[in-house]
Amino acid sequence: MVQAAEAAQQNQEEQPRTYPIPAQIYAEFTDVNIENEEFFKYMSYHVLLQFVEKTTDMKWILQFPKTLPSQGRSVIHDIATTLGLASHSVGAKHRSILVYPRNWHKDKQEQEARKHEKEYTKLKERSKALIAPEDPKTIRDKMIALISEEGRENSTQSNIDKLRAEIFHTLEHVPEDFDAYMLYVKPIIEAKKVELSQ
Repeated sequence: MVQAAEAAQQNQEEQPRTYPIPAQIYAEFTDVNIENEEFFKYMSYHVLLQFVEKTTDMKWILQFPKTLPSQGRSVIHDIATTLGLASHSVGAKHRSILVYPRNWHKDKQEQEARKHEKEYTKLKERSKALIAPEDPKTIRDKMIALISEEGRENSTQSNIDKLRAEIFHTLEHVPEDFDAYMLYVKPIIEAKKVELSQ
């Protein structure tokens, strides 16, 4: 009995803590569009940058509110990827986003990658009917932009690789160890702070 309680306690200590972001922070964003997207990005970057800077370990999950519109969720997925973090949406009708270090939810990350590969293959099969958006925001739009880029004669491999990384969230290069991750993310945070202050 004591061993079972100790095992349960140890398992609980190894699980990540979930930190819900209050819905009030995003209350004014019933829609994210061309008029307010920059401010939405600005706020979301600050939320994530401050949290990452203050954290002392890799045992956490940030849960964004279910009230975020789909374009807002896309922005947060992109910010997470920029910071070397994994993310996925949960829920059916009202979806919430979880953002976390890549050492959590490995099965979900693999599932998302397979889902994106499958959708990419379907889109590629009908690529002649697709028109690449000027400013791709969603994963689907980025896939269409990638397919278009791959079909261009003067395309460069670096452009293709950049688009692929945005879509498939390749995080293998991101360290899972806390100290190594902080060394990895520090220059990204500093660059983003400068960018956000302008």
